[in-house]
Amino acid sequence: MTKSERLLLILNLLRSRRNLTASNLAKECEVSERTVYRDIRALSEARVPIYFDRGYKLLTDAFLPPLNFTVDELLTLYLGLNSESIQSVDSLRRSGKQALAKLESLIPESIRADYENAKQRIKVQREKQCSRQTRDLIFDLLKQAICSEKQIKLRYDSTRSSEIIQLTPRILVYQNGEWHLEGIAQRNRRRFRLVMIKNVTFSESDSFSEQNEACP
Repeated sequence: MTKSERLLLILNLLRSRRNLTASNLAKECEVSERTVYRDIRALSEARVPIYFDRGYKLLTDAFLPPLNFTVDELLTLYLGLNSESIQSVDSLRRSGKQALAKLESLIPESIRADYENAKQRIKVQREKQCSRQTRDLIFDLLKQAICSEKQIKLRYDSTRSSEIIQLTPRILVYQNGEWHLEGIAQRNRRRFRLVMIKNVTFSESDSFSEQNEACP
């Protein structure tokens, strides 16, 4: 962790908690208390309003720099604001739309393209159904494969058979209360229920090759 990253972490910790001691901050930042004292001094010299009263506190956060979101964090907020629980209530839907517009206006140019690409490839189709939990590892691997344009092999256990499939994943779709994967396998577009996917590995061949594209 660089010094600038550590200073930002200290600010975020002070934003979210009260009465943090040098020992608390040192443990969170994985540095010595002496380093924390130097960091607090550096923040104070930069006119960040930090004071001590049974722990370090912020006098105000009105002039602090904005939180730095990662693409994954932004995508999580985007999916959450487009979920059925938000979209099924008009007042929440309007508030969610306004909140998303404000959030997207603050995205740095350095990650905007990656965020927009992820938005296009990971979608929610809203249905009036109760959602089911998705296995995190399978979902994360598929999301990584889609956004990095990698081919994958998966084991798919349907009610009729178990098969190993190599495909080019295209999109993840939430529909009828569960997530589905759509992709191209042997020049055919197919859809798979995530609850039936038992294993995912990355293929060694190049992604999005012509041999795996769907026929016109």
